[in-house]
Amino acid sequence: MKVFISWSGEKSRAVATAFHDWVVQVLNNAQPWMSDTDIDAGSRWGVQIDNELEGAVFGVICVSPDNQDKPWLNYEAGAISKQVGGIETRVAPLLIDFNSPSDIDGPMSKFHAKLANKEGISSIVQSINNAMNTPRPKEHLDKAIDVFWPSFSEELDKINATQPAPTAEARSDRAILEEVLQITRGLHTNQFPDRSLTERRQMLRKQRSDRRETFRKSINTVLPPTGKIDQWMLAFNGEDEVRFTTAKELTANQMSQLRELHDKTIGPTSNLTFLVDAAELDRIEAQREMLETQSDDDGDE
Repeated sequence: MKVFISWSGEKSRAVATAFHDWVVQVLNNAQPWMSDTDIDAGSRWGVQIDNELEGAVFGVICVSPDNQDKPWLNYEAGAISKQVGGIETRVAPLLIDFNSPSDIDGPMSKFHAKLANKEGISSIVQSINNAMNTPRPKEHLDKAIDVFWPSFSEELDKINATQPAPTAEARSDRAILEEVLQITRGLHTNQFPDRSLTERRQMLRKQRSDRRETFRKSINTVLPPTGKIDQWMLAFNGEDEVRFTTAKELTANQMSQLRELHDKTIGPTSNLTFLVDAAELDRIEAQREMLETQSDDDGDE
């Protein structure tokens, strides 16, 4: 059974590698896979990753305080969840340098996260075992974990000794908003198993509308409005494309921030296209003048 292991950063990679090599000792039928290349602006996301995900039945996400907000780590977690049919118990964040599972923020918090200790890792291994067509008897699995745990524990001690615990940056209001977004997003119809098909469709349409509206509101954190006028315009082309039109060309940093917001709210499967339209400036100026005129009229009354 294929187990997809996701990581980002050197310490996360070291723990992922240790888990990759150890899990086959306690679960002989497990087929762990992890990339040799770090996640960097989607550089890993390609044909190879897509192919490996296709047959994955379980996902282990090696999460640390400094990578839990990385867009592509969350992207892979979401992709794994989609691959396994939205069964959240089959996506397990493995928490590195956290004191408690409740300390995790963002999209990962919706999954059943476990600490990188014997109890947490044993629980993940048990979940992997339960996902197999022919699971090992629990007593046999517990015995195998006891036998092979000392070698894994020693490897974790070496990693902790050579690599200091990473620290997370203070969370901004925007980050908190994005966390709420991710938790409330509904991407799969099996999130509403007790509802009719019509009701599920209505819920998904509402969630899609809410995601778009949240993206629209969050844009001002990157492009503050001039007065009461936004300096941009959005157009949604079905679920596959979002067209973002501005009166002047955006900087590379602005586009990067907007893409990150787009992926976290609407979703990375949608394509964000940037357009520059000089006529848009005329529309913006006309709206500004109209608002200023209305403001003057109100003041005269």
